[in-house]
Amino acid sequence: MEYVKDIAMPIFTALLGWWLSSASRNRADRAGARATLEAQADAFLVAVSGVRAAATVGRVLWDRPFEQFRTGLLAALTIVGGAAGARALGGSDRTIALAGLGSLAGFAGEERRSSRVAAAPLTGQMTAVVAAAAPLLRQPRTVADPTLKVLDALSDVENEEALDQAMTEFGDAVRQMLAPRRRWWHRGSVPPE
Repeated sequence: MEYVKDIAMPIFTALLGWWLSSASRNRADRAGARATLEAQADAFLVAVSGVRAAATVGRVLWDRPFEQFRTGLLAALTIVGGAAGARALGGSDRTIALAGLGSLAGFAGEERRSSRVAAAPLTGQMTAVVAAAAPLLRQPRTVADPTLKVLDALSDVENEEALDQAMTEFGDAVRQMLAPRRRWWHRGSVPPE
């Protein structure tokens, strides 16, 4: 009997130590995975917010009726100015018309360049969104699918309702993944409020 006790006690102690260290390691791995997912989701949300801000700034700068009126007025003044310059030099009616249209072409090219320069930050922001989405797409489908929906919604930044809905689905999926898991002995009980 003494012999069995001498063998069983070290085996039991070794098994208990192995089980405790394995459980502790698994708990630490789960906490690390949750922290990583939280950081990835935060980076994605910041990048999406950057795209929304850049799109809003673009709308404010270029799409308001006042800005469109201003651009039309400047185009008309450019035509008149070019035509007046040609008339002052004694040009024919045809030369005056071509000078006005030439001035308009120069103005249109400058406006196009300005709009491209204004849209350039949006390209960088979209690149940041895709870079932030890449690790989220490797998560389980419960997170990867809403991430794809957000990327699809960003293809039409003007449709804010679709983007808001996709962001809500993404947030719900991440919250579900980040929620602490209930222990097996608590699963039958009512969760605390």
